[in-house]
Amino acid sequence: MESRKKRKERSKTKTMRRRRRRRRRKRKRKRRRRRQTPGQMATEEEEEEEEEKEEEEEEGESYHHQQQQGEEERRSLI
Repeated sequence: MESRKKRKERSKTKTMRRRRRRRRRKRKRKRRRRRQTPGQMATEEEEEEEEEKEEEEEEGESYHHQQQQGEEERRSLI
C-alpha cells in the first residue's frame, strides 16, 4: 500500500505539470494573437529568442521546485 505522503507528493507534481502546461498554452495563444496584428510582424529569430527565454525560465522554476522538495524531505527526516 502506498503511503499518504507519496500519494500527496505525486498529486502535487501532477498539479505543477498541469499548471505549467496551461501557462505554456496561454503564452502560445497570446503569441498567436500578437502575430496576427499586421502592424507587428515578428521575425522568426525573435520568436526563437522568446521561446528560448521561456524555456530557461521554466527550467529555473523546476530547479527551484526541486530545491523546495529537497528541503521538505530534509525537514521530514529530522
